[in-house]
Amino acid sequence: MAEMVINEQQYRMLLEMVNLSTWVAHYHSRPGRDDWQRAFESVSDEILSQAKKMGCGDLVEKDKESGAWVPCQDYEEESFYRECVDDLIEHTFWEELVGRLTDKDIWRTLGEEKWAKLDDEERQRVRENRDAHYWKEFEARGVEHLELISREPSQ
Repeated sequence: MAEMVINEQQYRMLLEMVNLSTWVAHYHSRPGRDDWQRAFESVSDEILSQAKKMGCGDLVEKDKESGAWVPCQDYEEESFYRECVDDLIEHTFWEELVGRLTDKDIWRTLGEEKWAKLDDEERQRVRENRDAHYWKEFEARGVEHLELISREPSQ
């Protein structure tokens, strides 16, 4: 077995990387991929278990339920990996919202037949114009002006 020698600063960076990848892997929900999740958790547990030896014992703790090593709350709240995750969630939310509203508008106003007749350049222009409309609105007001029109089926 090969060994790797890293210093405390490198170990702290490794913790950030492992915690980020493990956190993101929790969102993987495709059937038949549980082995990947278990593998991530196993490697993460092994790396986090070395924290005390690496001078970083204050960054991790044993989870009472699972017995696995996990980032302690104070570390997690101030960590770079949580900043990355929070930014990813924020960006993903807005990109998905803008994209889905744009798609809805395009299909409602143009329809599938007209959309299919547009060349790639025209499609890109239409999409960019509609996206720009939503980005401008959301940057100025967030979701303040969004309203859901409920279309409950009549009974």
